[in-house]
Amino acid sequence: MQFEWDSEPAIHNWRIEKISVEKIRIDITCYEDGIKTSPGNKEFSEECEFNQFITEVVNSLEALLKDHGIIGYRKQWYAQDFPLSSYLQLNHYLLNSCSYPTKISNPGEWIEKIETNLNDELELIKKNIL
Repeated sequence: MQFEWDSEPAIHNWRIEKISVEKIRIDITCYEDGIKTSPGNKEFSEECEFNQFITEVVNSLEALLKDHGIIGYRKQWYAQDFPLSSYLQLNHYLLNSCSYPTKISNPGEWIEKIETNLNDELELIKKNIL
């Protein structure tokens, strides 16, 4: 997996590679002034436990929610919504070592409906954020 983080005026390119079921490798390369034609400077290159990485992501997301709130986050980050769904799924994975439970009605049909339990989602937020 690879993505870019716009850290004006630079661009940070993140590359996350699965090494094994338990480990990932993270490489971060910085391109000064956003110019990717140059080789860039490797700023970070480490292996880590997959669950530890997810834990750090979840902790960072929780810190952002506690600091800004959902609406405050959107106003702070120029109309970008907080990744609430991703947070809930990652947090559930850490607590239960499995994907977030979904219910699919009429699978494969044109009126397929995918549901999750809103009460469970709110409880997860209350348990970890409030």
